[in-house]
This record gives sequence, C-alpha cells and structure tokens, in this order.
Amino acid sequence: AANNQPGLSTTFGNLGACYYALNQPHQALECYSRDLEIREQLGNWLDMAAILHNMGHVALELDDLSAADDYFTRSRDLYLQFGQTDLAAEEQLLLDTIHDRRARRG
Repeated sequence: AANNQPGLSTTFGNLGACYYALNQPHQALECYSRDLEIREQLGNWLDMAAILHNMGHVALELDDLSAADDYFTRSRDLYLQFGQTDLAAEEQLLLDTIHDRRARRG
C-alpha cells in the first residue's frame, strides 16, 4: 500500500476532510500536509492547489491569518500558472477577505 502514492494521497486528503468536519483542525492540517507532500512528489500541481485551498480554510478556522494568506496565495498562483482563472479569482476573493480582516484588527 505504501507504494500506491496516489492512493495514499487520496487517503490523507479524505482524512483531512473528515478531521475538518469533526472540528479537529490541527489533525486536518497534518493530514493535508502529508497529502501535499505526496502530490508535490507526484507533480500533481492542480491537486496541490486544491489541497492548499483546503489548508487555507483550516487556517482560517484556526484564525491563523498569516498561514491562510500563504496557502491561498500559493493555491491562487498554481491555478493561474495552469490557466484556471475562475479558481484563481476565487482564491483572490478569499485573500481580499483576509486582508480586510487584518486591516480591521489594525
């Protein structure tokens, strides 16, 4: 099973989603991070963008605006690199929300 990197990645992604749904964001981030590592090794860039998007939402849940900003920026940039302008625009809206929240906090 360890040789099935795509399957292992999918498993970590699913576990991340489950932990997120169970309101266990730290465990979700850990699983998504493992998923991201595998996808990087496989060169699955669009999957990486989706995982980074999920990680951004978890970081928002944890009120870690810096991490959320980083994840959504990396996701946006990957989407732009591969011509996914609608998805990149979605990430930009999230980034604008983060920047607004930061500005309100001072």
